[in-house]
Amino acid sequence: MLISVSCPCGQKWSFKSSMAGRTFSCRKCGKAVSIGSSSSHPGATAADSAQQDFTHTPVARDLQRKPQSSSADAGRSTTVVRPAGADKRSTRAATLVKTPQPADPTAPGSPVVAIEQFKTRQKKSVSRGGNHVVVAAATCIGLAIAAAVFLVVQNESQRALKSSEEIWNQANDLLNAENVPAARKLFKQYVASWQAPNRERAEALLAQIELATSDDVVKQRLASLDDAQFQQCIQKTTLPDNDVTHPVLIRVLAASISRNADAATKQREDIKARKAADEALAAARREQELREKEAAEQAKREAEKKIAGGASAVRRLLGLNQGERKTLATRIAAIETALNVADLSSKTVFQQQVGRVDACIEMTGLLALSLGATPEEVEQISNRQVLADITADNVYQQLAGHLNIYIDMMELAAAKAGAPTEKCESVRRALRLEDGLARTVLQQVSSRIGGVSSIAALLAEALGADAAQLSVIALRVSTNELSADTVFQQMVARQSGIVFVLATAATAQGAPDSTVESVEADARRDDLLTDTAQQQLAARLERTFQATTLLAKAIVEK
Repeated sequence: MLISVSCPCGQKWSFKSSMAGRTFSCRKCGKAVSIGSSSSHPGATAADSAQQDFTHTPVARDLQRKPQSSSADAGRSTTVVRPAGADKRSTRAATLVKTPQPADPTAPGSPVVAIEQFKTRQKKSVSRGGNHVVVAAATCIGLAIAAAVFLVVQNESQRALKSSEEIWNQANDLLNAENVPAARKLFKQYVASWQAPNRERAEALLAQIELATSDDVVKQRLASLDDAQFQQCIQKTTLPDNDVTHPVLIRVLAASISRNADAATKQREDIKARKAADEALAAARREQELREKEAAEQAKREAEKKIAGGASAVRRLLGLNQGERKTLATRIAAIETALNVADLSSKTVFQQQVGRVDACIEMTGLLALSLGATPEEVEQISNRQVLADITADNVYQQLAGHLNIYIDMMELAAAKAGAPTEKCESVRRALRLEDGLARTVLQQVSSRIGGVSSIAALLAEALGADAAQLSVIALRVSTNELSADTVFQQMVARQSGIVFVLATAATAQGAPDSTVESVEADARRDDLLTDTAQQQLAARLERTFQATTLLAKAIVEK
């Protein structure tokens, strides 16, 4: 409803009833005019009066005091309220009255946007609250499961403990009733249980049952006793260690001892017979070695009788006639040919090593003959090869036996060349000591290669080789031995010393330098052409044979 207000200038204005109580400036005269209530209007009704009374309340005034730039006014349109009786030209003096229009629902601060924001906040709150609820529920479920598992494990443990106690009691009852097989079965079941408080006692009883009921164990224990203990056990029907303590098992063990006494006696006799046979074989071998040693000493004494010293050997060497020289040269060529054939027929590197050692022995024998040894002396040493092959059980024992013969032959050549007897004997003593300390046949082989190297150095020194050069070779060999990681590498180092010592002796006897240098160069090159230490040892034995051949030829042709 509109309120009509008259200005003192006579101009009339119309306002909405909500504007009652306000003051406005007349657009015509500019004076301030107060807007009266609707009750002062002649046509005002009681409802209009009530509405006017509400308009003047503080709540109504607060609702009417909205900022002009608020978003609530953004969607309002203006309506021109003209004075009563005014024409269109007085429109400028009219009062602009804002009437509500539908607002944009997407505008910021609109009710629609506010409601959507409220819903979003509610969803987030519910989501966060839901996550907490899920976590709490999962925690409760986990605790419930853990409690259930704990109760199940506890109940199972109690049940297993009760079951194992029943098994333990039943097993003891059966054992006391002398039902040993059934008791053993239950004791094994008890030990396998994860709840077994008496596990150690059960295991001890099982061990006693095994000892008392096993005939093989009883016979083995009886056979391992000495005679006095055996007789005492047979008389008392018990074992000396008192391993069986249960009364029932003591009776079972006594019956087992009585039952197996005869078998144990026979087993003890067999053991004694084998032991006696082993001792007899060892004694035979010791006796054989003693005979060989005595024969070697006898041969050495005979050689010393025939040769007065180095001077007589040189005189014998100078006394070689043309026929002897030709014979020795022919035999040297034959040995070289035989070695080539043996290498072709060798199927393994071990057979190749043995064949080359034999060739070195034969060539050293010719060297001894050229230095004045008799054919009988050389033949006496060579004949022992057959005995060495018979007593050897494997190829390395065969190699060790042939190396002993090689040492004897090299010593014979050194003696004929004039090497001092006391130095040769010193080498022999050192070799026997090292042989005695050797724990394996491979260590014996290495020891005997070292013996050949030491006597070869005495031979080279007696033939006029440079002592300083021999010392350098010995030092190099010692250094290589210290750096060797295996016994095979030690063998190769010592065999290399033999090659260079004999090459030095050949040079001193007038062998061509180019030939000697070729042998030494081949010895150094072999390491690059071989893959293993065993192949290196076979190659070194071949170079040793070549160096010995050069020395023998140089002496024969001199």
